[in-house]
Amino acid sequence: MAEVWYDKKLLGTLVIAILFAAFIFYGIPYLQQMAAVRPPPVAPAYLYTEGLTVGFKIMDETSSSLITSDVSPQFYSAGANPFAYAFTENPIGIGGYDSVAGEWTAVLDAGSYVLLVTDEAASPTKYPVKVAVSVPGTNDTDLEVKLRPYLIRMVQRATPSITTSIYAYNETSGAYDISESNLNVTAYSKWLVEARISVSGLNKEIKAGRIYITQYTGITVSTVYVDGVKVDVYLDTDSSDDGMTGYYVSFPDWAPGTHYMQIYLQKTGSPSSGTITLTLFEYYDCLNPDLRFWDDETANISVVT
Repeated sequence: MAEVWYDKKLLGTLVIAILFAAFIFYGIPYLQQMAAVRPPPVAPAYLYTEGLTVGFKIMDETSSSLITSDVSPQFYSAGANPFAYAFTENPIGIGGYDSVAGEWTAVLDAGSYVLLVTDEAASPTKYPVKVAVSVPGTNDTDLEVKLRPYLIRMVQRATPSITTSIYAYNETSGAYDISESNLNVTAYSKWLVEARISVSGLNKEIKAGRIYITQYTGITVSTVYVDGVKVDVYLDTDSSDDGMTGYYVSFPDWAPGTHYMQIYLQKTGSPSSGTITLTLFEYYDCLNPDLRFWDDETANISVVT
């Protein structure tokens, strides 16, 4: 009797082992296949996707206040770049301020856009801003939706000024310790130009850009430091993309304060009399001349023989 029970136990164990092996061989691949072909979740369908009233707000971060006038929100097709140097595309929609709703509105279809907001005051102070935005659909019959992102931020431009000091290289002391008012290419062959760039305006800023130095025949820019850090110096000879040429270095967003630039120059030929200009070409992201309402701050250095 015990032998019969023992045989049944072995048989049961064998059956379980066979089922487990079958599951490993057939079941797991089947489950993996089912998981692989599972369709992605269906995006929510909206009843209304055209002619939507899209609401959004615009803030002046410098004054910490909402903007209700004197700006122009313009919507362009997704991927457009209204900051480009030679931009010609027309806007798809233009926003206006709704004083009852307390927000800016525009009539658009659901989808993705590029929003450009410009300061249209008689004397503009706020940098233009470009934002990738999207408009959702809705199931509500009022056809009103909120822009994503809903809050668009602008900042006021600070006021920069540049002053320079020139020091010629002293062969005797081995230092740049001869104070000069210009670059005398007959008396000296190396110079240090120290530029002091003051940025003023509470809570304002100067947007990141480039400092250009005139490419001057017979004089080469060898090394540049910005705020004590050695930076890479590049040479731009093509004005078709930004309207600028010359040696340049890059700088980040600048808050109010003072920034310092040391430019080491060397005579490498036979330069004639003329002028080397430093240009603070701020907000390099925005190259469209129609949007750059400010005049780039400059400083001139005389070259004499």
